Amino acid sequence: MDGCGKISIIIPAFNAEKSIGGCIESIICQTYCNLQIIIVDDGSSDGTLSVCSKYAAEDDRITVIGQPNGGPSAARNAALKVADGDYLMFADADDRLSDNEACSFLVGTLEESGADAMFYSAAVYENGACVGRVTAGEDEVVCADGVIDGIISDDSSFGGGYPWNKLWKISGEVCQFDADLFAYEDKKWVLEQLQSCQKVYLGKRVCYNYHRSGHSLSRDVAREARRLKSIVAAYGRIYAMFKDGAHGRAARIAYNKMVLFAAWAAYRGRLNDVLAALKEEYSSARRALAEDGQLPLKERVKCALVGRYLNNMRD
Repeated sequence: MDGCGKISIIIPAFNAEKSIGGCIESIICQTYCNLQIIIVDDGSSDGTLSVCSKYAAEDDRITVIGQPNGGPSAARNAALKVADGDYLMFADADDRLSDNEACSFLVGTLEESGADAMFYSAAVYENGACVGRVTAGEDEVVCADGVIDGIISDDSSFGGGYPWNKLWKISGEVCQFDADLFAYEDKKWVLEQLQSCQKVYLGKRVCYNYHRSGHSLSRDVAREARRLKSIVAAYGRIYAMFKDGAHGRAARIAYNKMVLFAAWAAYRGRLNDVLAALKEEYSSARRALAEDGQLPLKERVKCALVGRYLNNMRD
C-alpha cells in the first residue's frame, strides 16, 4: 500500500507527556508508511514537547509545532496549515490506533468503496479497561446528507461527531475549527466538512482506541457553565450554517438542540437571561419541527417537556 496517497495525521497535545509516546508509537508502526504526522504542542507545561521532538528527530515523517495554549481547535488549525496529504485523519494524544494495519485497511476500504470519507468504529477505554464501543455502521456506503441529519440528532449509529474516528479524502480546501467554542467545536467541524462529501462509508471494524478520562466537567461549576454556553453557541452556528441551504431538516434539528440546551442551562442556573430571550423563539421552533414529522420520539418528548417548563416560567 506504500504507493498510495499520503495520510496527514493531526495530533493536538497538551500536558500529555505520559501518553503521547504511546499514541505516536501506534502510528509510526503502521504498515502503511506514506504518512505525514503533525503534532501540535499546545503550550504544555510538562515534557510533552521534549518527547515529541525526540520522535521527530528519529522519524522524518513527524513534524512538531509548538504554540502558546489556545485549545485543541487552535492546535488543529495550526496543523491544517501545513497538512498536504491526500487523506486526513485526527488522533488525540491519549489514544491509539487499534493495530498496525489500521491505516492500510482504512485507505484500501475508502478507495474501494468510492466514498469521500470513512467513519470507523472505536473501542472506548477507561482506567485501562475496555468499557464500550463507538460504532460507526455496518460496512455500508450511505448518502452524506443522511449522515449530517444523524449526527445532529445524536444518532449513535453514525459514529458520533468526533474527529478521531474518521478518514477524509481531501480534494479541496479543508474547513477550519471554530476556536471560539469550548465544546462541540468538533461536531460543528465534522458537519461542515461533510458538506463537501457526497458519500460516506460507515465501517464496523474497530480501528481506534479512545481513552476516556474519568474526570467529569460537571464537578467544576465554572467549566460546566462555560461548556453549556459553548454548546448553545455551537448549535446556533450549526443552525446558521444549514438554514439557507438544502439541509432544512438539519437546520430545524440544530435549532431545537440549541433551545433545549439553553433551557437545560437555565434549569442548572447558568443561563437564565438566555432562556428568557428564547421563550418566544421556542414556539417558532416547535412549529418548524411539527412540519418535519420525522424527529425521533425521544426528541419530541424533550421538546414537549421543555415547552411546558418555558410556559411555566415567570418573567
